[in-house]
Amino acid sequence: MKNLLKRVVMIGICLICFSAVGFAETVYVTDLVKLPLRTGASTEYKILALVESGQQLEVVEPGDDWSLVRLANGKEGYVLTRYLVSRPTSAVQLEQLQGKYTALRQQVKSLIEENNRFKDENQTFKSSLGSTETALKKLDSYSAVGEAQCRQMMKSQKKIPGSQYTACRTNRKSQHPGQGIERT
Repeated sequence: MKNLLKRVVMIGICLICFSAVGFAETVYVTDLVKLPLRTGASTEYKILALVESGQQLEVVEPGDDWSLVRLANGKEGYVLTRYLVSRPTSAVQLEQLQGKYTALRQQVKSLIEENNRFKDENQTFKSSLGSTETALKKLDSYSAVGEAQCRQMMKSQKKIPGSQYTACRTNRKSQHPGQGIERT
């Protein structure tokens, strides 16, 4: 019985120890750093303000360890040079890229709407073109019949009635300028 109790206790302790590994959480170090702006080039000087990462500064006097900088509000002080970089931080770049992304998404949306509008117009033009082509074929067939009759009348040198003469003459002039037809 005593051995059984020891085994149960040992198993319980093992379960508690190994289950803690399953509850481990992944965390990250924040990229938001607050850098002290000091009255002098040392940690012994008074802190004037805290400068956040990504904040834009103007370097008045560069140094190896400490640089004299000016804030946007005109306040001057010293910060550790190793924390200064010449390009925007990742957080600032991310913010800029998110703005560009939003603008591009809006542009894509408007281009898709415009494309859909053009597709609708194209469909309308296609149907209009189809009906126009049908009407043109019909007119061509009428013109071919009229042209054949005009040629036959001109070859036979018959006198053509007034309305047919006008149609035949108009058609003939457009195809053979300078040749006339006798009118009745």
